Amino acid sequence: MPMSRDACLACAQADVVVSSRIFLANVTQRYFLCRPETILGSGKGSYEIMAKRRLGFGGRVGALWFGVALLVSACRWGGQPSSRQTASGETSTGAEQGAAAMLEQKIRTAFAQEAPKGASHPIVVEGSFRAQIESVVPPQLAFDDGLHTVEAHLGPDNTVTCYVRDEVLDISNALQTAFKLAGENVEFKRIFPYALKVVGTVPIFGVRGVYVAQEQGGQIVGDYKIAGVMGAGWSVVCEHDQPGYAESFLRVVQGLVESLEFAPSQLPAASDRTEVWGAYLQEVPVGFVRGLRTTDENGVLVESEVSSLLLSRSMTEMVAVDMGDHMLTDKTGALQSRETVRNVSGEIALDITLKRSEEGYAYSGSVQGKPVSREFETATDIKGPSAMEARVADIIASGEPQVFKHLEYLVTIDPSGPLEVTYHVSSSEGRWYADWVVGGLSVKVAVDEQGRPTQIDTPMGAQTLQLKLLARTSPAGLE
Repeated sequence: MPMSRDACLACAQADVVVSSRIFLANVTQRYFLCRPETILGSGKGSYEIMAKRRLGFGGRVGALWFGVALLVSACRWGGQPSSRQTASGETSTGAEQGAAAMLEQKIRTAFAQEAPKGASHPIVVEGSFRAQIESVVPPQLAFDDGLHTVEAHLGPDNTVTCYVRDEVLDISNALQTAFKLAGENVEFKRIFPYALKVVGTVPIFGVRGVYVAQEQGGQIVGDYKIAGVMGAGWSVVCEHDQPGYAESFLRVVQGLVESLEFAPSQLPAASDRTEVWGAYLQEVPVGFVRGLRTTDENGVLVESEVSSLLLSRSMTEMVAVDMGDHMLTDKTGALQSRETVRNVSGEIALDITLKRSEEGYAYSGSVQGKPVSREFETATDIKGPSAMEARVADIIASGEPQVFKHLEYLVTIDPSGPLEVTYHVSSSEGRWYADWVVGGLSVKVAVDEQGRPTQIDTPMGAQTLQLKLLARTSPAGLE
């Protein structure tokens, strides 16, 4: 587990007891069944907008650009109370400290408990999907307004609820909204991402929240976990509200995802290349990128990317950033069009479409809700990620370090026009790098022999945002 459980125990107080029952019933179902404008403010998510444009969404457009996009979001990791303080910050007496220590041990034990693996049960939804899910009793299946609900059980009164949709959701915004809805009934003391797993090319992103709530006789402390899953044209969100069972919960989710099979008619066309990247701050997972690359019948390279990021501003406040990107480049790597939609905590912060014409390029859309548009000419072609990869691969093949420049459209830095990016290709200790610089920003990029990035380190204030390649497939299979 990337983050210590100690951080989630800071809320322990002398009058707090461990909740032994489900306190946040159907939080995620409330999210899914709400009206879109209630959930996203603007009424549209980034993936919904892209899907309505019929872009065949699900993929990768330069994780390099995603790294830059994340820079726009502020991130501050909250601390936790000292062991000599109550959660409110008041100094406690020796007796109070002793009582708090005993209670903390009780809570620690509850939060560390796990469940043995249960039997696997089939789930079949004719014409939609089939799967297997772990449960100590047969799972319950329900359907309402396009949403399939599956309830599995780790034990008595210990429910894992999963919601399956045959469309791609803004995962980070969905998770953030679930915590907001849960916060109507309880007081969260700590919310943090705690897991990022990959099943094939499907990422599973887990977030955990420790809360207190008033009940007759005092306070209870609870442990709410939620996991978002993004597949090719489908999404799953699962939730669990019992102290502990963090890894057991993920095991149930992972087993469901591994066995999930959708009807062929509900899946997009196969891609030439699929990638999954993990985003990390201080080794803590904060999101993922999932991308596709394919070539159409006219030889045009189609690159798409969906990304989800959840950053902590404080111990209980998060910023959700979901972005969709779709790019077309010709055989030379020259950019023909690019569409980008960015959803920040329920608001469409960026919606830009760039197209090439005989006169040059033109873009239109909105930034922070304000309409923008412009036409411009360039002395050289604006390049896409494939051009960078091809150039870097040639340099690596030559064995000689080189520096080159490309004109690129980095919409999250400056949507008003292209920027000149300088690449420094070199080797060190047996590895090749294609570090790049634009303006005052310098990004370290590890690449393989084909020029494809494998890790990207982007400065983010005093920290470094790391994008790590977790999975990559080609027509030959998983690499």
